[in-house]
Amino acid sequence: MKKWIVFLSSILIVFNVYAEKVADLPDVKDPYSISVNGNNLFFVDDFSVFVYSINPCKLKARFGKKGEKSGEFQYRPTLWIHDDSIVVSDYMKTLWFTKGGEFVREKRYTDFQGFEPGMEMQLFPVGGNYVRAIVSHELNRRYVYLLDSRFNQIKKLYEGLFDWNQVGPKMKEFRALVSRIDVLTWEDKIFISDNQKRFLINVFNHKGEHLYTINKDNDVGKVIVTEDFKKKVFEDIRKNRKWLYENVKKDLYTFKEFFPPIKSFRVSDNMIYVMTYKEKENKHEIIILDLKGKILKRVFLPVKSFKYYRNQLELELYTIENGKLYEFVKNKDTETWELHLTDIN
Repeated sequence: MKKWIVFLSSILIVFNVYAEKVADLPDVKDPYSISVNGNNLFFVDDFSVFVYSINPCKLKARFGKKGEKSGEFQYRPTLWIHDDSIVVSDYMKTLWFTKGGEFVREKRYTDFQGFEPGMEMQLFPVGGNYVRAIVSHELNRRYVYLLDSRFNQIKKLYEGLFDWNQVGPKMKEFRALVSRIDVLTWEDKIFISDNQKRFLINVFNHKGEHLYTINKDNDVGKVIVTEDFKKKVFEDIRKNRKWLYENVKKDLYTFKEFFPPIKSFRVSDNMIYVMTYKEKENKHEIIILDLKGKILKRVFLPVKSFKYYRNQLELELYTIENGKLYEFVKNKDTETWELHLTDIN
């Protein structure tokens, strides 16, 4: 693996980093919500959770299916890996499984007062408590709450703009670069990013106490939305989102003058990895910070699963663990999925 490295203003910048194909995944159809824990790869595909060993790449377990019964998923789920369990949310309930895939229990969201199926709710554990994130389509808002171990609300942690592009005859515009609030937990901390408010990540502990805000506006700067990027958005939508391409007139798409400073982010290994919209030689920038927000280095990686348009609740097909970026990449020639690995260190 080749790297060209220079030092600039005490920040280490790696310009050339190359991805390696780890394995072919010929049986994978539509992967979603990827996570790596040790030598194990976890992901969702076709309403089931898959567990693979990475080296060698081998299927270890598959569990879950579409349905409304206990242990089943009504919608495509999102997963989180904890020390002793796999936690899954399908926007209607949160389910707990053992690492081997045995169903343990579930919490249905219909138990919550005022819950409506369209509010896109997620619930996941942190330090003995729970984070509840919900979306109001009508108000274009996202709300983040902290609940205790019995699912009683302790406090509201955050609220902000959450663009929801409603496709329909009354639509006046379709925002191709949306304002979004992303929520991640790592160990006993909660990280909330808000790209409508520039480069901001608010950090809370599991008790809901606000620890600090990471603000890197002055360090990151603004990146102008180019005509070339707009063309890539339309090409992405034309190829991969036929229903959207056919239902939204091109003149209804709107773009902000500048990119949001945060496209997505991950937290692992006492590091925060922030992907931006900045590109160089067909590689995409990831800014690596410590948990307090100090920028350690900036890398440009060949993230082939980079999505030029991503709707509000869609997850990107990459995860970072032990200084390595794992991503699912679709081979254009064979139309099959591959697991790629890029060493960031």
